[in-house]
Amino acid sequence: MSEEVMNMYGKQGLAKGLRWAARVIGLYMTLSLLFSSVLAGFKEGFGELEYSMTFVTVIPLAGCIISWWRQRLAGALLILTWAAIGVLLVTTGKPILDAFLNESLIFIIVGVLFLVSWWLSRKTSPSALPPSPTS
Repeated sequence: MSEEVMNMYGKQGLAKGLRWAARVIGLYMTLSLLFSSVLAGFKEGFGELEYSMTFVTVIPLAGCIISWWRQRLAGALLILTWAAIGVLLVTTGKPILDAFLNESLIFIIVGVLFLVSWWLSRKTSPSALPPSPTS
């Protein structure tokens, strides 16, 4: 088997690993952020800010679900989440959002992992690969 074919199989494996890492980390962070925003709502009463924070955390949840079919869209949604939380922080200036923004920084990393996974798998789709030597 040529070095180029081995390299393609390596890229495909790396893309799969990045995709799974992004799914696990993204889902964990999304659920923890969703629970913290709901708990903040119960603690301080559900006002406009608490509803906004809860709604914003639904975006990465949708991204984690969509990641099973469309990694590029999932990556964009997760990066958009961080930007939306930043907009909430700027418009409201509430101190609780500062902590929320710091917790949501991981969404940029997870979004980039999805985008890199999409980029690698796009270049090494299974139809472009020759049959495996073990088959």
